[in-house]
Amino acid sequence: MQHSLPNTTAESAVDHQFTYAPLDTTKSQFRILRVRRAEEISDPLIAELTTVGLDDNTVARLMYGFTALSYTWGPPVFDGSILLDGCKFPITKSLEAALRQLRFEYKDNAAIEINGRIWGQEVYICVDQICINQSDIDERSDQVSLMRRIYKRASSVQVWLGEEANDSSLAIDLLSSLGAPPKHAPGERSIEYPSFTEEAIMRHWNALRAFFKRPWWERVWIRSVICLRTEYQTMTNIVPVSIQAGDRSLHAHQAVLREQEL
Repeated sequence: MQHSLPNTTAESAVDHQFTYAPLDTTKSQFRILRVRRAEEISDPLIAELTTVGLDDNTVARLMYGFTALSYTWGPPVFDGSILLDGCKFPITKSLEAALRQLRFEYKDNAAIEINGRIWGQEVYICVDQICINQSDIDERSDQVSLMRRIYKRASSVQVWLGEEANDSSLAIDLLSSLGAPPKHAPGERSIEYPSFTEEAIMRHWNALRAFFKRPWWERVWIRSVICLRTEYQTMTNIVPVSIQAGDRSLHAHQAVLREQEL
């Protein structure tokens, strides 16, 4: 017998307030958002919360693991929404855009059946705004203390920097190139690097400056997000781009900051 997702649609949503089930701190439990796949990026966000633990290793039951989403909340205006366990749940527009983009990136993944369970129909995401009961101060404190372990356990870390603007795709392409320089083996011809006009160089520099002025870089613990993993991904509304060796991004960030001080 197949184990399918609950038959929940945006039309069947109810208006009553979503209620969180308590977490067991002795098992280092945390919640993961199980987002339904959709064909179009504009389709309503439909999801359920599932609880897993770090100490009892129930997190290992997630066949494809989970993605840790790093982003900025933006203004505390909750004019976005997601259908969470059948309830309309308000979220910020920034998070709504990030979830839509991340869901869209997984829409063509193959679904397979294992032991009566259909895997691949959903995307598992750990995101603080929804997975943590923000009205429970004690829970918030407990969950913050687990974040380092959660990020290390994630199968991937996605960074949402916002919508495409100010040549941000150009900046990401440049950082990707810095993170994966061409290899030159002994005996091979010397690498011929591309040359740029002064105008192109200024465009690259301005793109990097605008890129590192985005609010995400102002967060206190971005170094931990980058250093916890050797690979992470940034997203704009175009495509996710893998950036190897995150220390190069930090070095570029520091260079931009120094330039601004001059």
